[in-house]
Amino acid sequence: MNKTSVDRYFNNLSELIEKHNFQPHRIFNCDESGLTCVHKPLKVIARKGKRVVASTTSGERGQTTTVIICCNPTGIYVPPMMIFKRKRMKSELIDHAPPGTIGRCSDSGWIETDLFMDYIKHFADHVKPTNTSPVYSF
Repeated sequence: MNKTSVDRYFNNLSELIEKHNFQPHRIFNCDESGLTCVHKPLKVIARKGKRVVASTTSGERGQTTTVIICCNPTGIYVPPMMIFKRKRMKSELIDHAPPGTIGRCSDSGWIETDLFMDYIKHFADHVKPTNTSPVYSF
C-alpha cells in the first residue's frame, strides 16, 4: 500500500459510483477470512521481576475454516458462507451460525472456483441485482 495506489483506488471507485449512480445500499464490501479453533495467546502477563514465565497453549495445529461475508454502509449484510476442511457437509456445523448462512466443504478448507460461484449465487439471491438496479461489490 502506498498513497498513489490508495488514491488510484478511490478515484476509480468515485468514477464508478458516478457513472452507474450507485446508492450506498447497493455498494457491498466482501471479505474472506480464515478462522482457526486453536488458541494462540498473543501476550502473557506475569508479576514484575518473575524469572520464569510459562504459557499454556494447544500443541495441535487445528484446521482452518474460511468465512466469506458481504455488507454495505447502510448495515445490510449477506449471510455468510462457511467453508470447512472436510469431504462431506454436515448441517450441524452451521447450527448456531447467523440465519441464512450456507455451509460448504473443500479439501483445503479454502475457497475454490465452484464454491466461489455458489457464493455469487447466494449473494445474488439476497441482494437481487438487476440491469436497472445493479450492485457494486469489492
